[in-house]
Parts: sequence; C-alpha cells; structure tokens
Amino acid sequence: MNKIFISYSHKNIDVVSSLVNMIASPNIDIWIDEKSIAPGQRYATAIFEAIKNSNVYVIFLSKDALDSPWVMTELDFAINEQISRKDFRIMPVLLETCDIPAVLSNVDYIDGRCPVYQIAEIFNRELKIEKEASKETKLSGVTFQISRVTGIEIGPLCNDTTKEDLEKDTANILTELRKKAQGILINFISMQEFDLFSEVPRFKNGLVHESVATVSGAFDGGIRNKVSISITAFNPSIKRLTRLLNERLEVLGLSSVTILLSNSEFTGSNAKEFAVRCFERLQDEYTILSYDLDNGAKIEYSDDVYLYIKCTDDALSVKFETKYDWQFENKYKEFSFDDFVKWLIK
Repeated sequence: MNKIFISYSHKNIDVVSSLVNMIASPNIDIWIDEKSIAPGQRYATAIFEAIKNSNVYVIFLSKDALDSPWVMTELDFAINEQISRKDFRIMPVLLETCDIPAVLSNVDYIDGRCPVYQIAEIFNRELKIEKEASKETKLSGVTFQISRVTGIEIGPLCNDTTKEDLEKDTANILTELRKKAQGILINFISMQEFDLFSEVPRFKNGLVHESVATVSGAFDGGIRNKVSISITAFNPSIKRLTRLLNERLEVLGLSSVTILLSNSEFTGSNAKEFAVRCFERLQDEYTILSYDLDNGAKIEYSDDVYLYIKCTDDALSVKFETKYDWQFENKYKEFSFDDFVKWLIK
C-alpha cells in the first residue's frame, strides 16, 4: 500500500485538496496537514513521524511553497529520509513556473500546470494506482463546512470595540469550531491514525482547512470576521455519513455539504459524454445561475437552496448549501443527495 505524505503551501490548498479527493482510494493512505495552523513542537513531531511512516513524499512546488519555511523544512527531512531508505520516493508536482530547489534538480517532476484531473491521471500512473473500474456509483469523499460570524464588530459607529476585541472573538470562535471539526471528522477515520493528544487535528485520509474572511457588519462601515472550517473525509462510511446527517444535523451547524462520487460509466473516456448528458438535463429542469471549472454549475434547487454540480474526468461532485446558514437544517431535511444523483445520471 502506498502511504503518501503531501507537502504544500497553504495558499495552494484548493488545487491540492481537489487532487487528494481525486486520488483517494482504499488502496492508499494520505497524510495532508493544515498549514494555516501555527506550528509548534507537537506539530513538528507529528509531521516528521508522518514522513517517516510514508513511502511517497509529494511536494507541490510554487512560489508560495518555496517561500514557506515549513515546506522547505519538510523537504529537507524528506531528502534525508530518501538517503537512508531505498523504499522512499520523492515526487515533485510543479504547479507554476518557479525555481526548482537544487536538492530536486535530479528528480523528475510532474508538470501540474494543467487541470487537476490531468494531474490526477499522471499521479495515478506514476504510482501505478489502479482505479477500480466499477459501474457502481461510489462515494469517494465528503466535505462539510461550518462557519460563524463574530459577535464583535468594529467600525466608525462601534466606539466600544477595538481590533483586539475582534481578534479575540475570532480566536474564541476558531477554538470552538476546531472542536466541532475534529468531532465531525473523528466519525470517519481510523482511531489508530488519530492523534488524541494533539492540540490540532492530526490524521490520515482527512483534511481540516481553516479560513477567516472580513464581512460587512450591522452598521455602516462596520466589519466582522467570518470564521470557516471545511472538513473533508476520503472514502467515508456511507452508514456513518447517513447517521450524521439524518440524526445529528441539528447540532452540527453546517453551512454546506459536498459529496464526491466515482463511477467508471462517467469517468475517463466516458466523462465528456456523461457531462454533456448531465448539463442537458440541468438545462431542461433548472436555470443555471453561474459556471466555472472550480465550482461547476450553480442552480437554485428550491427557494434559498443552491446546488453546485461539477463533472471531471475522474468524478462527479454535488454541493448543497442554503442562502443563510440558519436555514440549512430544515432545508436539508427536504433534500436527498441520493434522489438528485439518480435523477441526474439516469
């Protein structure tokens, strides 16, 4: 079994997480860490142990990665590991034109300056990962997003609050959401691979990604912070996912759920034909509100309910979200991923 460690810059998280979703399978273990979390001693220990326990080290090269002290530290550790182990391989993936580190000058790299699905095809071929050619639609990944806006607001009409107050409130919310994120993810991963004593999430075959964005406040010129965490589980248990969404939705506080499906009938050489059929079906039933390669087609499924449908050469993804987070629970109870997907692909 391939045990893969993923090294990357936090600024490249979108392309990296998309690729990991595509290559995830029961035949590989993937260790991908959240780079936005401030590192500490436990962080370093967890990373170096993960590299030692891997047999493939994948580094995504970009200008941001080269500027990241942690990515470069991981690379140095991986080089030393390669020197001492014959079964250890380093695979650079070039995401953009940039300088190649001298220590990788003699290592063949994958040209990742192309769509993610093409990177996945090359990646699978290089590692000789055989994707099961099953005509059965399978759940290969699920991503949950939770978010909360700060109660503290700063601005011209908020004389009693300061930037420090906003930062403190943001940090408190982030702490609470991290607990919930780990709680969600711990339903899907092996407890043998989860670090129960880490202050931040440490696991294989899952990813927690954090972000903080500035949003408008209640007063003119006022601003708040919106704290968001996305939680991705690769090859999740359908039984556990169903239980989580159907029985415990009220306590999760989700803002969106995305499922990733695989099926040989709509991947590879069949992908284009399948995508055309899907989008023709969407055209007949809905108004497509927007489209781009990253998110796919956006439709209004029902009042204040939006779906994002994306087809690639490797998978079909469907994202469910509501106009307002507080609507999510009630609106989701009226929706069925299973029924929608059956309608879309029939």
